Amino acid sequence: MEDVSKFKLTVSRMFEKASQIKLDEERSARVAELVDSEVMVLNASQLAQSQQRKAYQLTISIHSTFRHWWDFIITASIAYVIVTIPIKVGFDVQSLGLNYVLDVVVDVIYLIEMVLNFFTSYEDDATGEEIKDLDKVRLNYVKSWFLVDAVSSFPSSLVGTTNGLLTLSKILKVTRVAKVSDSGLVRTVSGHIDRSMNPSMLRMLKLTVIFLVSQHLIACTYYYISLNQSVETTWAPTHEIRSSDSLGQQYVDAFYFAIMVTTANDVNPTTPIEKLFTSVMLFVGIVINASIIGSAANLLANLDKEEIARKNQMDSINDYLRFKKVPLNLQNKIRRYYDYALTTRLQDPTETLFADLPDRLKLLLKLNLHSEFVRKVPLFRALSHSGVVAIIQCLAPVVAMPGEIIIVCGEVASEFYFIKTGQVSLCVPGLVNSIPLGNLGEGSFFGETSLLTGEPTTAEVKAERMCELMYLDKDDFEAIVDRFPTFFLAVRRISESRMQTAQNIQKMSKMNRRPTQILKIKKISFRSVAQAAVLKARFGDRLETLTSKGASGRSEGRVGSIVGGGRRLMSTGRRKPISSFSVNFIERLSLAQARHLTRLRGMRHMQSNAEEDIFWD
Repeated sequence: MEDVSKFKLTVSRMFEKASQIKLDEERSARVAELVDSEVMVLNASQLAQSQQRKAYQLTISIHSTFRHWWDFIITASIAYVIVTIPIKVGFDVQSLGLNYVLDVVVDVIYLIEMVLNFFTSYEDDATGEEIKDLDKVRLNYVKSWFLVDAVSSFPSSLVGTTNGLLTLSKILKVTRVAKVSDSGLVRTVSGHIDRSMNPSMLRMLKLTVIFLVSQHLIACTYYYISLNQSVETTWAPTHEIRSSDSLGQQYVDAFYFAIMVTTANDVNPTTPIEKLFTSVMLFVGIVINASIIGSAANLLANLDKEEIARKNQMDSINDYLRFKKVPLNLQNKIRRYYDYALTTRLQDPTETLFADLPDRLKLLLKLNLHSEFVRKVPLFRALSHSGVVAIIQCLAPVVAMPGEIIIVCGEVASEFYFIKTGQVSLCVPGLVNSIPLGNLGEGSFFGETSLLTGEPTTAEVKAERMCELMYLDKDDFEAIVDRFPTFFLAVRRISESRMQTAQNIQKMSKMNRRPTQILKIKKISFRSVAQAAVLKARFGDRLETLTSKGASGRSEGRVGSIVGGGRRLMSTGRRKPISSFSVNFIERLSLAQARHLTRLRGMRHMQSNAEEDIFWD
């Protein structure tokens, strides 16, 4: 029995193995079939693309250099036609010499243009895609401009005889002016001008050209009608004008009539053709006045839209300041800031105006807006591209008014500044006179020493004139220093060099002091120490606790601050109210301190030691 069962098991395994092999073969066959079909599809696609590329070789791209130059030639020929053909037809001027040669050249250009249009690609209005398929190109051309080109491409200059049909064919050449706006070159140039100048100015220019062309056509038509009338009337030019050999005199008279008739002046038509023409021209004049002149009034109003908006905002600010009776000195400072801010557009538009812009375009825009600033800062040369981008993304703008203190001597700096425009001065405040350390201009930076050492600043930084600054807060500065060692090394070396220079200047200043100044400093120092001793004896540990929070690292010039703080402490202990409140202490705040107080919305947001740092006298 065991042998039989083993035999059955062996047979079943053989059948299972055979069936599995069959399944694998079927699966392999299906896979091979799918691969073959994919290969065939791929080959067909590649063949189609290859054939398409060969077909596209016959297509002229609308963006090609050749097409742009050809569009320039076509635009110049249309301008020539729109000026000369109405004059030749209206004033019965014959083409001789150079004029005849130019007419022949224009006719040949029109014929070549008609052929080239069957091979020139076009842009789909819906998708903006450039269509190069010749079948689609030809169909699109036949549906759009083929009829206009066909009626205006008749080589009238090559036909010797003159008759009504020939005159009509010349007039039909003027219809090509409708194609000027559709020219790729004209659209490119218009777009560039629209981006580089006020759009209202460009529209005004277009309206002016349309107005002059319409008056030119009316003048030539008027003279053509007057020449072909058998009756001489007061409506037509005088006999002296008609018999004159001066084409300029005849044209000026006709152009004057065009202006008169389109502005609804009485021109005394007598014959039916004169009345019909005058009526039509009056209607045309109404359209011109309603559309062109009416639009021109709106465009002139919007020609300096930015200046109007700025003036309206400044008027609102001035009205509010006057209504609230703000001191004149403060009003002048506020007006000066807004004059600068509205003129230079300080606000970064990438987060508001271009909020929905894709990230890549937004980053490109921001870097382009700051490209000149990056070139001004030598420190950026120590950074890679990623480092420059990181700093630009973290920078925030701030404006310092002339004479405004940016960094107060003795405070622990919390911001690192770059100078975008303007100039700042550095000095060490003294008990008698300040010691100037020098000036910093565009592309320089400051505030790095305190951020690197964690110690209070030893110099005061003040704006000499209107300054536009870019700053990094402490957290961003520390992160960038950690991430980019070359930036840290460059900043540290420059900081050490500045500290050494400042020490040398201070030593030289001490050596150059007069004896009277030294005696005065000793008296002030002795008086300050004596006052501090009296306060310590009176308040003991309470005064030490108060002053120890902010006294470390402060310069000798802050002794008076401790005394002032103690006096306020005594006043508070006696619970005496403040006799008068003054906002002058704001002038002595640094930019960082002023920004912190401006953003304060509750005592829970007050930084530690903020009161001590800000309210010392």
